[in-house]
Amino acid sequence: MSPSTSEIEYQRVSASDVELDSLVALFRAVWPKLGALDKDYFRWMYRANPRGAAIGTNAWCDGKIVGHYVVIPLGAIRHGVTVCGALSLNTAVHPDYQGRGIFTVLAQKTLADAHDSGVDHIVGVANTNSTPGFIRKLGFQLVGPLQARFVMTFPNLAGECRSESLDWQRAWNADDYRWRLMNPAAEYRWSGGRRGLVWCARTRVFGIQAIMEHKVPDEYREIVISIARHGTWAPLRLWIGLEPTELGGIEPHGYDLPQMFRRSPLNLIFKPLRNEDAGVAPKRVRFALADFDAF
Repeated sequence: MSPSTSEIEYQRVSASDVELDSLVALFRAVWPKLGALDKDYFRWMYRANPRGAAIGTNAWCDGKIVGHYVVIPLGAIRHGVTVCGALSLNTAVHPDYQGRGIFTVLAQKTLADAHDSGVDHIVGVANTNSTPGFIRKLGFQLVGPLQARFVMTFPNLAGECRSESLDWQRAWNADDYRWRLMNPAAEYRWSGGRRGLVWCARTRVFGIQAIMEHKVPDEYREIVISIARHGTWAPLRLWIGLEPTELGGIEPHGYDLPQMFRRSPLNLIFKPLRNEDAGVAPKRVRFALADFDAF
């Protein structure tokens, strides 16, 4: 018989090596096929982020982590203002402890800590199973499903949208790029030409690469080239994201990824922690794979 909920202790994430050992065990119990999520990955994600350490909560029972929820700081431009946001990710509850409301407690404590740490808002990507919990129990806004397309030509998405016109986009700097490209669980390649530099990741499907960012800003080209490996433009690549079509962004030429090939629809979710009335509209958002950790 599993221990009762009253025997569970909630503690803020410290990302110590001892804690990460237990965290790896939890993730392997929940997702046994995700072997890439090892201590190196968690050290990189939780401790090396130039925007700050991870903010999160663990549920402990009998000396092991049985529940976990984390957000990591990021730079963002929301309604024309550069702020400190946070990305929601790495939610897990051990199969033996599911259905007890642990996730809700973890999330409530983490969101409160994020607010107290000065975080302006939380942005994240949720699948079909987790979306209702974020929306109904935690008050997140469902911005909308991310588009997923197979792209067979260079994805010229660079609509001239001024940052102050967008509801949301990520704000990158040189340190962010260096850190993001050093993900120990991923393999990145770049290719380029007259239209700009494209940064891609290898997927689990042979012959298909995922477009992390369709056009690397000129000031960060050398960083991408120095860290990622050089590759050629593949005939078939996967683009997932949102473009601000209402403001001049251009959706990529290609074909929508059939539902039968999608493991689960991905939904962009958003929660303001400062101004509760300032949500975001899907057609006024620029969001790409590089902005979250799918690859």
